[in-house]
Amino acid sequence: METLNFLAKLWGFYLIIVPLALLLRPRHIKQLFALAEQPAALFLLGMFNVVIGTAILLAYNTFDGGLKTIITILGWVVLVKGLAYLFFPKWSLSMIETWKKNDEHWVPIALVASIIIGCVLVFMGIVF
Repeated sequence: METLNFLAKLWGFYLIIVPLALLLRPRHIKQLFALAEQPAALFLLGMFNVVIGTAILLAYNTFDGGLKTIITILGWVVLVKGLAYLFFPKWSLSMIETWKKNDEHWVPIALVASIIIGCVLVFMGIVF
């Protein structure tokens, strides 16, 4: 349970700090999109995501309807994203381009949603 609480707080603080920084400095969003369009950077992101996703799934890969499930889903999302970056870079780049075209509409909403999810995870990591 200690590892679960650690992962919940880790994800929670990440989902609060990074989106908050992007909300306060919106120019970084465009810089991140530009960075992700670089094939070498996309490959590196894929490698990191595969390592992080695999580590999370090795710690918790349980769909029991609780906090473990949330951490498991986050792990699978990160792993699948990493695998897509590594094995389907053209498709990943086309998705990034699609997201980039509509970033004024959905990015602020996604960032606020991430902060809310992060707060919930920190709370659950502390209380449970």
